Parts: sequence; structure tokens; C-alpha cells
Amino acid sequence: MNSSISMKYFSVIAEITGKKEEMLSFEEEMDLHRLLEMLTEKYPGLQEYIPYIRTAVNQQYESLDYTLSGDEEIALITPVSGG
Repeated sequence: MNSSISMKYFSVIAEITGKKEEMLSFEEEMDLHRLLEMLTEKYPGLQEYIPYIRTAVNQQYESLDYTLSGDEEIALITPVSGG
């Protein structure tokens, strides 16, 4: 099984990755938790933000045990604060 997903990055995540979006491919079954692990291996600066990241799949928030089927759009969102 070779699947690809469209990643969208916002805020500090886009700054760390240097991208607003990218395509990722994977061959084995993967859930959002494993995806975040894979991304922190690729972008070590993400590690400190992992506890704060919300994951949306096709514009719906999902828990980290959500299993990816491929062809999804995944958005990684951090909380915004300000005054």
C-alpha cells in the first residue's frame, strides 16, 4: 500500500518546517501519532510543540489514534494567543 497525504502547516509549524504545505508518502498503515513521530524525525524543532498541536483531517479535528487511509489533507495547528 503506497499512500500519499497533503500536509498543511500553520504558525510556528510553518516556520520550523520552512513550508506551508507538502506532500508525504507512506507505505505502511499509519495513524496520526506515528505521523507526528515521523515529522519530528524530519523536523526536530517540532518536538517541543507536539503537546500543543491539534490535528485536522479533511478539515475535521481527529484524535491521534485516527488511522490514515491516504489521499487525506492533514492540517497541523497550534493554539494562537494574543491580546
